[in-house]
Order: sequence, then structure tokens, then C-alpha cells
Amino acid sequence: VKGDSRPTVQCLKAKVAAGALFVLIPDALVPFAAADYQQRQSFLLETGSVGELGGNNSASGPASAVVVDWLGAGRVANGESWAFKSYMSRSEFFLQQSLEPVAASVPWLIEALSLDSQDAKPTLGAANLGTVASVVAIGPRAAAVSVQLQLAAAALAARGGARVATNAIKVRDADLSAAGGLTEFTLPHLRGVVHMAATTVPASGGAATATTEGGNCTQPTVAPHESAVVARLV
Repeated sequence: VKGDSRPTVQCLKAKVAAGALFVLIPDALVPFAAADYQQRQSFLLETGSVGELGGNNSASGPASAVVVDWLGAGRVANGESWAFKSYMSRSEFFLQQSLEPVAASVPWLIEALSLDSQDAKPTLGAANLGTVASVVAIGPRAAAVSVQLQLAAAALAARGGARVATNAIKVRDADLSAAGGLTEFTLPHLRGVVHMAATTVPASGGAATATTEGGNCTQPTVAPHESAVVARLV
């Protein structure tokens, strides 16, 4: 038992070079009763070299990443199910041109989850759900994961009785064929109730506006060749 009221804090910073693939798949976090946990993660992704015409150099290509965040209900065998005090996880994804000395200070993508004792037990616990997980897949070398996430979400929705349009899965034909297509994809064996949603975050350039103590600051942002897919499972 901790002797102070300060939360446990874990921080992670990673820089992914252009053309590289970064994969983070940790074991599930299993909080004990009354735990107070905060997690902050920052990922800097290089988008590739800038050519003479201002485009990204296809030889190096943008960085890719697959980041998994996985929270368990707690020490269920000890009777601790969603009994922690609070949980907060925040992952920020920044973009940087390979030749630029400084990355944009405004995140291109934020994936975050915050739960406390008043949120988790009455909702997740009451529904007998044992875990919450998120998966972020970004870049060309994570394309296969992006396709699998979207196919899994569509298959789970169809298994629950929803009608899923084939054009709802927005992936390239080549990536879809490599994953086996809509008809060949099968779900792994899953026990119990599983809910899943997959959202595509488009790659959009332009300017991002950040609010600071001195007012609003507008700065250009650079998007990678590929969009990102963010999936949440419970």
C-alpha cells in the first residue's frame, strides 16, 4: 500500500525515423484496488524527406507505428473488478519532416482514456466487461494492421446483427486483397461479449491552431502519406 496520495506516473517518448516501423504492444495494465495511475506517451513520426518539388521522398517514406494500450479490470481473482481510484492514459502523435529541425508543437493525433471509480464500475463492471483496449495504426508499414482492424470491427458488427456496407471499409484494394478480402477474413476465437469500433483519421495538411497563454498560435502541419486507424475494444 502506498504511503502517499500521489499517483503513479509513467512517461514514454519515442522518435520514429522516416521509413521505420515502431511497434508497442505491452502487457495489459492490471490496476489494484484504489490505484491511481497516469500514463503519458509521445511519439514523433518523421514524414519523409522533402524533395525539390516540396513532396515527400518516396524512397524513405513516412514513419509507421502500431501502438496498443490495454487496461484490465484489475485483480479479479481477489475480488477487485474496476476497483481502482483513477486511470488516465494519453498518447500524442507528432509529425516532423525529416529535414526540419523542430517538430510541430500541436499533436496530429491524440488517443486518450480517463476513468475513475464513478465511471468504470457502474458501466464496465455492470456490463461484465473485463478489459478496455485501443490500437493505433499509422503509416504504410502498418497498412496490414489497419485493414485487419477495420475488417474485425465490421465482422463483429455483422455478428451482432448490424448491416455493414462494403464501402464502409475505406482501404486500398491492394491492402484489402493482401488481408484476404471481405469474404476470406475470419475473426479469431473470442469468448464473451466484444464491442469494437474502428475510426479512420484522414491525413490532412494545412494549419493547426493551438491555444496558449498568450493567445492563439497558427502553424503549418505536415501529414504522412497514409491516414491512421484508431480502434477501441471493450
